[in-house]
Amino acid sequence: MQKRELSRRAFFVKTGVSVGGAALLYSCHEPGETWSFLTPSEAELLDVLIGRIIPADEDPGAREAGVIYFLDRQLAGIYAQHQQSYREGLKSLESTAQAVHGKSFVDFEEAEQIAFLERLEQNDVPRDHWTDRSPSSFFGMVVDHTMQGFYGSPIHGGNKNYASYKMLKIEMPIDYEGDTV
Repeated sequence: MQKRELSRRAFFVKTGVSVGGAALLYSCHEPGETWSFLTPSEAELLDVLIGRIIPADEDPGAREAGVIYFLDRQLAGIYAQHQQSYREGLKSLESTAQAVHGKSFVDFEEAEQIAFLERLEQNDVPRDHWTDRSPSSFFGMVVDHTMQGFYGSPIHGGNKNYASYKMLKIEMPIDYEGDTV
């Protein structure tokens, strides 16, 4: 077997092609096809919840801006310390909704969801299902993270199509179609 030497230039070219190919494959992956942290049922519940935190009006809301993908990505990464709080909090929210209304939070009418979340924010729900943290503490954390996903840079997984930037009429270094200005 003959040993082949690889020049430094050839090494960098091969490495660059490999890394570039992996990045291209990752960027072509459609968010939501698989979840990094959330289960499909958690993602559905959390998506409805964030849709009440920042609802759509004449501008896109949290759901339309893809904040669920931001949250999933961050919970698998930099927000990993909040994983248990999200798992327990979503489970507690759902079991409280079932106890109070006899149905899933996602099946509530819009007005019921809003009223339920106002009670959650005030800790005015039965505490039987809340062991990890208080209802208001969980809700406050989700509000904070939803705001970060909605108003942050799209490179982090939320603010799809610069929804909040357009709403706020913020000048950007790249235009809405992703071309450099």
